[in-house]
Amino acid sequence: MIKKWLLLFISILLAIGVSLFFTRDALHKNITFHTEKVLRKAEAVSSQEQCRKLTAWVYTHSDRISIDTARFIAQEAIITKKPLLMLALIEVESNFIPTAVSSKGAIGLTQIMDVHTKGLIKAGIIKDRRDLFNVSQSVHACNFILDDMLKKTGGNVGKALDLYLGGKDGAYKNRILGHLGDLYILTLEVK
Repeated sequence: MIKKWLLLFISILLAIGVSLFFTRDALHKNITFHTEKVLRKAEAVSSQEQCRKLTAWVYTHSDRISIDTARFIAQEAIITKKPLLMLALIEVESNFIPTAVSSKGAIGLTQIMDVHTKGLIKAGIIKDRRDLFNVSQSVHACNFILDDMLKKTGGNVGKALDLYLGGKDGAYKNRILGHLGDLYILTLEVK
């Protein structure tokens, strides 16, 4: 009789242990799922706040574009790996005017020179030079060119900008770097 009660007792303990194990595992999965969900939501809010702040910065730095255009430019820059550098460069190069054309023939937001056209077509970023008047394609063309220049300079932003700007004076580059610093501080406030 004692053996039966002992077996029953062991069976009950085993059942409780198995039940607790699976409950703990399910609870852990549930907590993990909810934690990840909260983190994704916080990241999305942070990204939205960053986009909002960058949009406002773009909009206040150009009196010739709409808030929708400013938002689109900010969103396209955020897609790149270097949104702050991109926006700082665009402000100095074109004042955020997508149809800008320089006296030397550079076009679009990012003022791409004709010398880059063949490489951009080959990379599939544009089909024709006129595509550089498109906000998205201009931003992605600049990103492609800057990636190459950053590689050539070992990641040195100042030297990469010298290459991108074609040897313009240092004041021009310093304006870009100044805007880059302002944007960095602005985005630190978001986090």
